[in-house]
Amino acid sequence: RDKYMPEESTLRMASEKGIAVITTANLSRGYATEYPEGVPTVNEKKLEEIVNFQRELIHKMREANIRLLIGSDQYGKTLLEEVKHLERYELLPREDILNIITQVNAKAIFPQRKIGKIEQGYEADFILLDANPLAQMDILESPRAVYRSGIRIYRAE
Repeated sequence: RDKYMPEESTLRMASEKGIAVITTANLSRGYATEYPEGVPTVNEKKLEEIVNFQRELIHKMREANIRLLIGSDQYGKTLLEEVKHLERYELLPREDILNIITQVNAKAIFPQRKIGKIEQGYEADFILLDANPLAQMDILESPRAVYRSGIRIYRAE
């Protein structure tokens, strides 16, 4: 465990250089999966150890003011899988998760564009939800409508 934890000097250097880190914590279930008799089974104790390590690492990165982004390294998965993991195990507060996926990610991926906010002069890209995601994060999986440049491109039936 200790061999995987970055030293304080490394975290400080990453912060000073403006390095962003993309969380891929939801991969932990795969690392905690064992195959007794060929049947995939999550080792809950191992999963708990991994999640505790993730919690400590994320805490240290935040203390060092490292910019966190949220993404996925899993083929066929979206950042929503990562959001669910971060929220389920309370690795980040909901407010921070929403800020990262709506504003921080947008600025990191498209630094020259005015996206990530509903504000005068910003591109009108947004989703409509039936509930407040701060109260119910899984609502992000079923938007009522999606708008791109102010034009509705999706509407739930």
